[in-house]
Amino acid sequence: MCRFISFKISEPRYFNYIAYSLSYISLIDPLLPIKVPNVPSHVDGWGLSAYDSHGILTTFKSSRPFYLDIRRVLRILEDLEPPIYGLIHIRRASTDQPIGAVHSHPYIGEVNGALILMAHNGGLNKELIKKYYNLDINVNEVTDSYVYFYLLLKTYKNIGDILTSIENIIKGLISINAVKLKYGGTLRESSLNAVLLFIKDDRPIIYVIEDWKHLRGELRKYYRILTLAKDKNVIICSSSIAERLRNFGFTDYKPDVVREVCTDNRLVRILAIK
Repeated sequence: MCRFISFKISEPRYFNYIAYSLSYISLIDPLLPIKVPNVPSHVDGWGLSAYDSHGILTTFKSSRPFYLDIRRVLRILEDLEPPIYGLIHIRRASTDQPIGAVHSHPYIGEVNGALILMAHNGGLNKELIKKYYNLDINVNEVTDSYVYFYLLLKTYKNIGDILTSIENIIKGLISINAVKLKYGGTLRESSLNAVLLFIKDDRPIIYVIEDWKHLRGELRKYYRILTLAKDKNVIICSSSIAERLRNFGFTDYKPDVVREVCTDNRLVRILAIK
C-alpha cells in the first residue's frame, strides 16, 4: 500500500510543494486503511525518476523513509531543466514482500528501443501470475509489483505497442482474479494503479493506470487517483497527496484519458501526461 505522484513540471520551484506533500504523507497518511499505532505510514523506501529537456534521465532509490530524505530529493531535482517529466513513489510494503533499496520503485527496463520506468500502488497474487503466464522468475525474491513490471516488459516485447500491452495485462490480471492484497492471512480487493514513465526516441510520456472505481469505503478513498494543475504544472497522484497539494494552490484538472478498458464489469482508465 503505497503512494505515488507523476508530473510534468515547468518551474522547478514547484518541486518544493511536491516534496513537502510527500514528506507529510510518508509520516502521516490520514487515508491509510491499515494503520499501526505509533508507526509512520510509508517508511519502506522511496524512489524517483525524472527526465528533463536536455534528455537527462535521473533515477534514485533508497530504503529510507522519504521524510528523512527530503533535502536529498530537492538537491537531486533542483538542477534539472524544464519541462521535467517524472514520478516519485513512497512505499509501505505489503505482507511478506521483500524490503530494501533494490525493491523500491520505480523499476526500470529497456525493451524495443524504449526505456520504461514503473511504480505501483496495490497488491497482486504473484504466485498465481507466475503460474498463469509461465514466467521464468523466482517470485520469492521479488515484490508483487516487480512481477507486474516484468509481465509488462515481456508483453511489450512481444506486441510492440505500449497501450495495447497495458490493456492486455489489465484484462488478463483481472480475469484470473490476481488483483488481491494479502493481509492477516486473507486476501483483500486491491488495485492495478501504476505510473509509467515511457521514453522512446527521446520523447517522454507519462502513463497512469487508474484502477479504483470498483472499490468501496476506505479502500476507494485510499486508492483514488486525482489530476491537479497549477499554472503549467500538471500532476496525477494518489488521493492523500492530492489533498496536501490543494493547500499549495493546486486545483482539479481534466485528465487526458487515452484508453478505457472495461472487463468483468470493471472500468480501468489509462491517463497520460504528454
